[in-house]
Amino acid sequence: MEEFTSLLDMLSPDMADGLLKQMNPVDIIELSNVSPQWEHVVKSNQTEIKELHVNLEGMEYRRYWREKTCAILGIKPVQRSFVHFLFYYRKEEELKKMLEDPEDPTFVEKVFDDETFVCQVRQTNIQVFTPNPKLALFNVIDHMLRLFTGTIHMVNIADCLPVYDDIIIPILKKKQVNMCKKIMFPFSVEPVSNALASRVMAIPNLHAMECLFKFPDDFRSNKKITIPHVRIGSSAWMTRHYFLNMDCENIVLTDSNFDGKDMNAFVKNWLEGDNKKLRRMQLTWCNPVDWKSKFQNHIMDGIKGNKWKPKDKTRSRYFKIRKGQIDCSSGIDITRSDGAFATIMRDNYSFSFVVWNYPETTTSSSS
Repeated sequence: MEEFTSLLDMLSPDMADGLLKQMNPVDIIELSNVSPQWEHVVKSNQTEIKELHVNLEGMEYRRYWREKTCAILGIKPVQRSFVHFLFYYRKEEELKKMLEDPEDPTFVEKVFDDETFVCQVRQTNIQVFTPNPKLALFNVIDHMLRLFTGTIHMVNIADCLPVYDDIIIPILKKKQVNMCKKIMFPFSVEPVSNALASRVMAIPNLHAMECLFKFPDDFRSNKKITIPHVRIGSSAWMTRHYFLNMDCENIVLTDSNFDGKDMNAFVKNWLEGDNKKLRRMQLTWCNPVDWKSKFQNHIMDGIKGNKWKPKDKTRSRYFKIRKGQIDCSSGIDITRSDGAFATIMRDNYSFSFVVWNYPETTTSSSS
């Protein structure tokens, strides 16, 4: 420890920062434990977190805690690799034996957020053994957020069962997490709780949201969505009023209850307004759509448009998106009074509305 502290005395702040940039996250965490001075250097570097992942899959199944991880925390600082924290359940007497085992000296004590835990430190992960995995998870998260103090670019939380609300909601309320740029929730079969859904919709300053979990059937929100990029995988709870008031660049909604009249209202709302933000709105369904019986051809009521022809040079056939493109060859083109130009598309599984350009701007791509 004295050698590292002496080394720090010889380094300029720029040299110390340069040293940290060459280290992987596990080494940085270890270095921060050498002395308060090195911990200060790491914190003052204000390293941003590119990705923060929380997986709680094993937390519910207590009978398997001895064989499997109770939880996994993954943190990827910007321009560095991941460090994964793997949480395992062990009784107090077992922890004592692990530390005293002469044949396996890899078990060591580490302090996270002023609490001491028995750990095994690997090159890319740190295994944490504890009688209380939930408490340990919070300790490690708090410690990491104090160590890597910069912006969090993306947060991904898996297994959002209602039984985990007492873990997930406090995590979302943490200042750095609450100010993240993008939030993602994978698909879930069981609905999340109203409390979690409301907490997610209340996160401010997001640039992108991807919520593929199932919303409760009775969920309602009064908060207008103004997030630039939104993907909601269970949108049956949305009302027409809520839908028409979304102020986003890219909207993708799955399995909504909207019919042809709702889609018609959306297009007219755009035609009659001055929205210069929207680039793409897509409604998708998991099962094929019977357009005649479900939507009764109301989509184009009162809307004038023209079918696109291959020789038409007003636009290209494909509208580019971040992961692929939308074939608009069978679409209907419409023009707003201010010159904004868009296309209405539908196929067996989706309805798409894409905007090619607004006055004084041009685009053919969407995130």
